[in-house]
Amino acid sequence: MKPLRKVIARQSVALGLPVREKLHECLSPLAQISQTVLEFDFPRPNLPPWFHEVGPLRRVSDETNHLPYTLDNSRPFVVATFGSQHGNRMNLFKRIAQACKMLDAQLLVVHCGGLSHRQSDQLLRHGATWVTDFADQAMVLQYADVLVTHGDLDIVLEAVVAETPILALPIAADQPGVAARVAYSGSGVHASRHSSSRDLAEHLRHLLENQWPELENLADAIHLMGGTERAADIVESVIPDRSKLYLVSSR
Repeated sequence: MKPLRKVIARQSVALGLPVREKLHECLSPLAQISQTVLEFDFPRPNLPPWFHEVGPLRRVSDETNHLPYTLDNSRPFVVATFGSQHGNRMNLFKRIAQACKMLDAQLLVVHCGGLSHRQSDQLLRHGATWVTDFADQAMVLQYADVLVTHGDLDIVLEAVVAETPILALPIAADQPGVAARVAYSGSGVHASRHSSSRDLAEHLRHLLENQWPELENLADAIHLMGGTERAADIVESVIPDRSKLYLVSSR
């Protein structure tokens, strides 16, 4: 985190602010905008009045895309992805593929460029149905019965919007915290990334065989929050002089 602290300190001086280095020192006294909704988070009784939950900050497309895979509707459809930073987790993808094979489930692995063609072929032999570098995240989650992920907040909230239950296997950074909230909010299961293929199969079975009514409540809460447009309105409402915004953004 040291390089990040240096950047924060340098930019605070450039903007004429008191020197600060840590992330919590950058919390705004004017507006704090959160991608989460309170229904997903742990209780926070002391939030400031300028804290705003707006839901995911994302671009919503008007285009209707179709899944480029032919699904067997008699079998569950699982999507597994660990983002671009952890898309090279071959051993973990292998255990997930083996778990899906035990359940006769269809598995789409999205590795974000982290695996070679040879590794992709190996996953197909271990039980994956499709392996790709990238996929339309929002679209595939509309079809998925379960998402297996590391707990990145963006894709977790995307799954919540799609009402897709989540198997969270956190790896680093804020992912353990997000995974804990997945379990707390009733949107899925928090498990270890070191789980065996048999244990992963049991977690998947639990997710597939049970109802997750809290997902609908969470999705409804997110739809009411306003997302990116509301976040922009909040930012503009606390800047009294538009010229100041121009001066800051042009430095």
